[in-house]
Amino acid sequence: MLASLELEASSVTTGAGYSAVFQEFVLESENINAAAAPTKRTVAIAVDASQYARHAVHWAIDNYLRPDDLVAFINVRAQVIIPAVGLNGDTSLEYAELAEKGHLEDSKLLLGSFMKLVSQKGFVSKGYSVGGFQQRKHAIVEKCAQLNAHVLICASRGVNAVSRALLGSVSDYCAHHCACPVVVVRPTRKELDAMTVPEHHKYPEAIAVPPSAAVNKI
Repeated sequence: MLASLELEASSVTTGAGYSAVFQEFVLESENINAAAAPTKRTVAIAVDASQYARHAVHWAIDNYLRPDDLVAFINVRAQVIIPAVGLNGDTSLEYAELAEKGHLEDSKLLLGSFMKLVSQKGFVSKGYSVGGFQQRKHAIVEKCAQLNAHVLICASRGVNAVSRALLGSVSDYCAHHCACPVVVVRPTRKELDAMTVPEHHKYPEAIAVPPSAAVNKI
């Protein structure tokens, strides 16, 4: 069961003269048995709707999480921006509000599904739906700092070196900029074959990082 919903909203104006709709939505789980014991670690897990993220969560459940952990799921929504002064007046604002509402609902459903999954295993969790950032990696790093996370777990999409150089890597950025240790979970070849993923994302050389590792470079 999910409870204790908190919503904070503010507006952020970018250097390009655009206003970004910013909202953070916090979702808490109700797990009476697990909540009776104090949590010792905050384990942040960055999630999205990909199979890579779901694999990382299952890996964390099987290999990393402890009964007294607080699992903090972080989902960064797609950014909604509108011109600070638009030709259509309120129309642009109304569109942005509708788009943000849709992104927020999708994020809540996604977080709820992951929270239900770990709750069934006896873990206490919180879900953080974060908006207002141009790049997901910046939001994840900032949220981990706000939470004083003991560790961040994130998935690797297994892109090749060229794609990583051109597009950048969220996991690479987090590994280099997070104040806490970062565990990057990479599917094995067998696990990738079981997923429905683009062919160019398949067959990364590395496998899942051991749970004791503090990864500085992936």
